[in-house]
Amino acid sequence: MPRTRTTRVLAVGQGTTGTHTIFNALCALGVPSVHYRQECNTGSPCRYTKDRSLAGAVKHVPHVCGAEGLELYESKNVVRMRAMYDAAKEFVANKRDCTRARHQHLCNVTGNEWAAAARATVSALARDQLSLTDSPYAQMPSLLLSLPELVNTSLYVNSLRTNATEWATSRVREHNSSIMCRQEVFPNGDRLDLHACAEACGPNVFGDCLVRYDDMPLEALAGAYERSASRLRSSLQKLPWQRRVLTVDMFTTRIDTKKVSDLIQQAHSRSQCAGTACINGRGSSLSVASHNVLMTCAGADDEAVGCAALWPPTPPDLARSGGFQGGQSLLTSGNQLEHPPRAIVVTIFKKTRLATLVQFLEYYRLIGASRVVLVDNNCGYETGRVNRILAPYIHGGFVKLMTEYRCLKPGERTAEGDVFAETTVMRWAASKSARAGDLVLFLSDDEFLVLKDPAWSLPMLARQMHAERVCAVHVPWKQFGSGGHRCQPNGSLLRNFQSRGPLLHELTPTDADAMLEDAHNAKINPPFKGKPLFLWQLSKTCATHLCSDGCDFADFTVCGYPNGTFDNRSVGTKSSDQATKLTRSAVCPPLLRNQMVGTFINHYAYQSAAAWEEKKERGRVSDLVDRRGPVPFEYNALVDGAGFSKTSERISLLSPAKPSLQSCLRRLLADGVTTSRELLATGQTDRLGPTLPAFHQVAEGGRGEKRHEIKTDAGGEERHKIKKAAPCP
Repeated sequence: MPRTRTTRVLAVGQGTTGTHTIFNALCALGVPSVHYRQECNTGSPCRYTKDRSLAGAVKHVPHVCGAEGLELYESKNVVRMRAMYDAAKEFVANKRDCTRARHQHLCNVTGNEWAAAARATVSALARDQLSLTDSPYAQMPSLLLSLPELVNTSLYVNSLRTNATEWATSRVREHNSSIMCRQEVFPNGDRLDLHACAEACGPNVFGDCLVRYDDMPLEALAGAYERSASRLRSSLQKLPWQRRVLTVDMFTTRIDTKKVSDLIQQAHSRSQCAGTACINGRGSSLSVASHNVLMTCAGADDEAVGCAALWPPTPPDLARSGGFQGGQSLLTSGNQLEHPPRAIVVTIFKKTRLATLVQFLEYYRLIGASRVVLVDNNCGYETGRVNRILAPYIHGGFVKLMTEYRCLKPGERTAEGDVFAETTVMRWAASKSARAGDLVLFLSDDEFLVLKDPAWSLPMLARQMHAERVCAVHVPWKQFGSGGHRCQPNGSLLRNFQSRGPLLHELTPTDADAMLEDAHNAKINPPFKGKPLFLWQLSKTCATHLCSDGCDFADFTVCGYPNGTFDNRSVGTKSSDQATKLTRSAVCPPLLRNQMVGTFINHYAYQSAAAWEEKKERGRVSDLVDRRGPVPFEYNALVDGAGFSKTSERISLLSPAKPSLQSCLRRLLADGVTTSRELLATGQTDRLGPTLPAFHQVAEGGRGEKRHEIKTDAGGEERHKIKKAAPCP
């Protein structure tokens, strides 16, 4: 990893949280780094030298090479900061007797003097381009997060331990002379933050405002650590997009230096961009634990029991064997709508969790689909269970199961000679049920179309498209991440996964290009694509992601994304690439646009860390290269519960005469089983608690910390805000 203006790493977690492992990882990457009395990659020789930087005092600093080729650092700024920290510790240890102190000239400094000197010294260190991973820097998060020369160019590594008592026990055992603020000096602040403590101490002697760790009751020290960690996470969440945050927990899941190096390098690669415009989700974090999915997770689905028996009967023309036949039309000779259009959803599934498949079916029936055509690409995977679970949907006519492509890989041929190619197969499957003029959706089984208005439905959307002469409309993705889940939680995807990545308009062009490049390198879905919804046989050659060739009739048009324009990034390429633009796309007509602004496809492509590993292992249903890497940390950047809240509202709008159906749908789509032990230790273990309503998500410890939230205004535009969440019940 080259040394550049953006390679500086600042460990803002307290000591005894894995800071030395972070230091070793940086050393292995060739980054100039300091860990208290050790340094690496600075070119310092192993020798004795003199340093006259401390107010004229002559100090002999021994430089010896450590066991790993590490050396003591001789920078005057590092020596000065360490001396200030040691002097404060000596003052407390010597019970205010400065005659016994090594740094007598620093013994009686006031809090104001110590805070000002710390600020000046750390500012100087910013110019040295050094990575700082230990005390006293880790004990001054408020300073490290407030200096523009650091904030604009640093990667913050938040090393943490989720068990505060274990941390306190270990810290007292190994570093009993460490210091913190007295309760009476800083009763409502972060007592482990020395810079904030010095400012609170003011004109008083700084040492009088401090207490040693081993003079504190263990439970009080643990409580101080919990509050400090919570405040730090809250502060990191307030950093704007340019900042980088990497959350590391090396104790919940044991990891080694190599894995930490990989994570830092991954985060660093995202900070190599023009100016200060680097990507990072507001409050986003990447947990090391997500890389180590070799954990024990329950392999079975939760119960995959749907609501098929509770729905009204399917119309006879769909319920009969074979459904609609290709070639039928809903249109008159003048291309006017003669019969109500229906919505046909087509998907190919392979080793999909059956509970997820049932949710997919029930969700699309809830929003008005008349049929879901399922193309089975499994090869012996729970065939009996698949048939049993789908039987009531098939019998009722809502599902048509196509088995011709079982056990085929992309490019292979069926017995009839047909090639297995994703778009070709989907068009073939749609032709078995859709009439000309029906609304068709080519979707994956983890894509949930969330209409802006919960009272709207797919048939209403189809009628509006006909009325305004639109043959296809493009709907953008929202890419959802792991939500902090290590193992796959039972219950609703909409409920359990409410952390997503940024949309295209929420990023600068440079940031968007960087995310696209990361996605390309990992062979995962481009982050800013979407899917078209199109009228069957009225649009020319719609593929799974684009309808770029216009409509079959001159008075129809293709409607672009809601803002009416296409960017190359919208089709999955960087702005510098020469991608085919959708020149035939038009601005949506006004009534349709009113509904489509605020309509998205929630794409739950990643889900839990374990589910993502399973998905990578099972392979694709297309001929694309297999996916790589962990769940992208940008996709946990923003909290967005719109899909869950709108689905809950839609269920409540069902006829009160069908309480059993409402109850069944709530169980599948509006309830979630989420426990803290299933979540990654990213400091967000309570924010998806099942008892909390949407947009009422609580930060750690139930202390009502601020959270990032998405709201939709009257015009359908999304707005970002920080709200004050209520305490945990």
